[in-house]
Amino acid sequence: MIRLEPQQDAIADEMLANLKEIFGWSFYDLLTKKIVHDYLYDKVDIRTAIIEYPSVFERAFIGLIGPLGEKFLANVCENVQHDLGLDNSVRYSRGGDFAKYIAVVSRA
Repeated sequence: MIRLEPQQDAIADEMLANLKEIFGWSFYDLLTKKIVHDYLYDKVDIRTAIIEYPSVFERAFIGLIGPLGEKFLANVCENVQHDLGLDNSVRYSRGGDFAKYIAVVSRA
């Protein structure tokens, strides 16, 4: 299992907390289990996927939610940056940007 740095841990936890708040526990649980099973083949947990495999997480999230997934993800990223006081010079704004976004904010 990949060990995340404290900053990465905080980012992943805050993202998941925001998703849970947006979707509610039942849908959040279903969504994260589906991502882990269908896209990560049960080899990586959801927290690690956000940081270590962000493009897979993004593709799975948008694939399951649909086009609105980008908007939800942008909102979550903005909340995480604000809540954790992260660098505001980078923004997630469209599909394909999540890996770059995570690389920048997890090194802040």
